[in-house]
Amino acid sequence: MPNVTLTDSLIHCANILGEGPLWHPAEQKLYWIDIDLGLIQTLEPITAQRQTFNVGKKLGCYAFRQEGGLILATASGFAFWDAAGGTRQDLVSIYPPDSPLMMNDGRVDLAGRFWAGSKGPHGMASLFRLDPDLRLEQILSGVTISNGIDWSPDGCWCYYTDSGENRLYRFRFNLENGTLSDRQVFFHPGQGTPDGLTVDSAGNIWTALWDGWKVVQLSPEGDLMQEIELPVSRPTAVALGGSDLRTLFITSARADLSPADLAAQPLAGDLFSVRVETPGKPANLFRGVPPEAS
Repeated sequence: MPNVTLTDSLIHCANILGEGPLWHPAEQKLYWIDIDLGLIQTLEPITAQRQTFNVGKKLGCYAFRQEGGLILATASGFAFWDAAGGTRQDLVSIYPPDSPLMMNDGRVDLAGRFWAGSKGPHGMASLFRLDPDLRLEQILSGVTISNGIDWSPDGCWCYYTDSGENRLYRFRFNLENGTLSDRQVFFHPGQGTPDGLTVDSAGNIWTALWDGWKVVQLSPEGDLMQEIELPVSRPTAVALGGSDLRTLFITSARADLSPADLAAQPLAGDLFSVRVETPGKPANLFRGVPPEAS
C-alpha cells in the first residue's frame, strides 16, 4: 500500500476551520472556505494569486452555479453569492440565529441539485436537498455532524459521512428522483474521524480523517488503497483539481487546539497538496437561478 508523508504546506493560511476545497475547471482556481471566519478563499496555482472574501457570517459549504457565482449554505440557510455583489438575502432560511444547529458540508449531484447537511447536538441534524427550482427536501434526519458527500461516477452510489457517528456510509442513489436507500456502513476508521470526502474518476473515495493526521484512499469495495500522512492532526476535506484533476488539495483546521498543540503543529489550518495517479471528476454545477430571474 503506497504511503506518502507531507511535511510542507502549499499555502500558509492558518485557517481556524479550513474546509470545502473545490476546483473550478473554467476559472482554473481552487476555492475553499474558513467556516468560523466566514471566508471564501481562492488560489490560482499557476500564478499563486490568492483572493479572500468575507461573507460576514459563518459558512457551512458552497457550490458553483451554472449561471456563475456560488450557492452558499450559510449557518442559517441557503443564499447566492458572487464576487461583485456579495451575499444576497437567504433564499431559504432553515435555522434561526440562536439555533444550536448550523449548516455544514455539501455538494451538487449529477442532476444539478445541491445537497447540504447540518451539525449540532447529537441526533438533531439533517441532510437536505435543494432542487434547481429552490424547493427544499429533508432527506435524512437524526444526524449529528453531516459531512462529506459525493457520488460514484455512474451515479449509482452516494457516499456520505456522519462524523458524529464516526461512520462513512454508502447508499444506493436514484439519480432521477434524488433519493437514497439501502444504507450501509462503508468505512469506520480505527484512528480519527471521517470528515470531507471526494470520489475520483475511477470510483475510489478519498476522505480526510479529523484527529487522524492523514487522508486515505479507499477502493469502491472499501479496501484501503493509500494513506497520506500530514504534519497536522486535523485535516478536514479533500478535492481533486489542477489542469489535469490529478492534484489532491487538502484543507485543515486549528480550531480548539491547545497552545501546546499549535506549537507542535505550526502548519495547522494550512492548505496542502499532493500529486496522485487517478484524476478526479469535474465539479457539478447547481442549476438554480434567483427567483427574479426565473
